[in-house]
Amino acid sequence: MARIQLTANQQVYQRLRLVTEMAAGRESITALAHKYGISRKTAYKWFARWDAGGRDVGALTEQSRAPRVCPRRLAPATEAAIVREAQAHPDQGLVRLTRRVQRQGLTVSVYGVYRALLRAGVFQRRQRRAPRKRYRRVVQTVPGELVQGDLMQLDGGQYQVTVIDSATRYLAAVVVPNKQVATVRKALARLLTALPFPVQTLQTDHGTEFTYAFFPHVQAEHPLDAWCRQHGIRHRLIPVAYPQANGKVERVHRICRQEFYRRYRLRPGQTWTGWLPKYVDYYNQQREHGSLDWRTPAQQVQRLQQPQHDQGQTAPQTVTDV
Repeated sequence: MARIQLTANQQVYQRLRLVTEMAAGRESITALAHKYGISRKTAYKWFARWDAGGRDVGALTEQSRAPRVCPRRLAPATEAAIVREAQAHPDQGLVRLTRRVQRQGLTVSVYGVYRALLRAGVFQRRQRRAPRKRYRRVVQTVPGELVQGDLMQLDGGQYQVTVIDSATRYLAAVVVPNKQVATVRKALARLLTALPFPVQTLQTDHGTEFTYAFFPHVQAEHPLDAWCRQHGIRHRLIPVAYPQANGKVERVHRICRQEFYRRYRLRPGQTWTGWLPKYVDYYNQQREHGSLDWRTPAQQVQRLQQPQHDQGQTAPQTVTDV
């Protein structure tokens, strides 16, 4: 038979009946212990606590079982610094918060940051998600070997045209008023030529602003295809209904929304067009990336453009994206 699970209040008043009957002395301790389903030692323990506490019911509540001495527990000053960083950067994940705290000279792990925020009530546990599907990806080691491009819709009918290098995560982006073919082609041409390395392949989805692949009756060459052919750039399309192939540009769109568009509010007369280049410069020159071993995209460009015998690079290889 399954044992009935009592609430905290029910356990307290059950102990109160136990110690009261023990004080009355009508039954033996062995019989009372058997009656309440506990050992004699536990019965004596609760009676001693109740008697030492002035025979008050509050002495029968559960006490903390935490050790009195915990040498590895974070100091209050360290926990306060972690909470300040989390409140100052609410959109940062645990790993990036840990990096910020470590740069202040504090020795703490990711799990330590998690426990500190949990105790402070700053970090809320999230519902566990289903395991992600594993995808295969190719890791490029040559800047410009594969550049992913896409559009992100903004408020007010505007769009952000984005290109990001797969090897270095180097970002280039601009805001345009619409997604007409001519507008997007001019924006992509300006972004691709502004990258600090030559582009070999541009990868996009099947949007009409990028290709006429879904319109076989259209005989004219798409302006973007024509521009890529003139500049010796291969235009590659991702598989249909497989946005994971453009995962890096999709991820950087999420980063831009979290760190730029949702954090700042435009004043009258201001536009995203004037502020986006400043964020792009910060992204390339100052923002560290965990996928680049905590280097910035600019540092990764410089590292990969060094002679191969200096950096000990190997050929591109296929790895599992966990």
